[in-house]
Amino acid sequence: MAKKVINWLLVLLWMGVIFFASSQPYEKQNMKPLWQEHLPVEEIEKHADFVSFPYAGEEVSMKEDGAANVIEFFVRKAAHVGTYFILAVLLYRAIGRASLAWIFTVLYAMSDEFHQSITPNRTPHWEDVVLDAFGALLGVLVCVLLARRKKKRRY
Repeated sequence: MAKKVINWLLVLLWMGVIFFASSQPYEKQNMKPLWQEHLPVEEIEKHADFVSFPYAGEEVSMKEDGAANVIEFFVRKAAHVGTYFILAVLLYRAIGRASLAWIFTVLYAMSDEFHQSITPNRTPHWEDVVLDAFGALLGVLVCVLLARRKKKRRY
């Protein structure tokens, strides 16, 4: 019983962390000064000036945006995957079913993007929900594989 309560408390805590993070305006989460101070952005721009691709109806480009912006873009998108990986793992531990853990994680990701739509200086993107769903899928897959491995060791 105590284990179940702890698992659900961890789920709620992590959801709170996600909610708090998406409540912050972009200006409070801007990491570009950090990258500019600690990374050789000019060298990166010189050697990776070919990097350019569309995302959410806009072009992400090393030439146009600079290395600090492109690095921040990748860090933010990796954070989406990692954040929802963790939520899916926590939900799997609380629920015990991969499909439900994935569905609830994706529903929370959708609600988070809606939350961003009503938060000043934040922009919701359905593409971010896709990244979140991918992170959730990875999380439940890892859980399922570990559960199968543990089950095989018992027998």
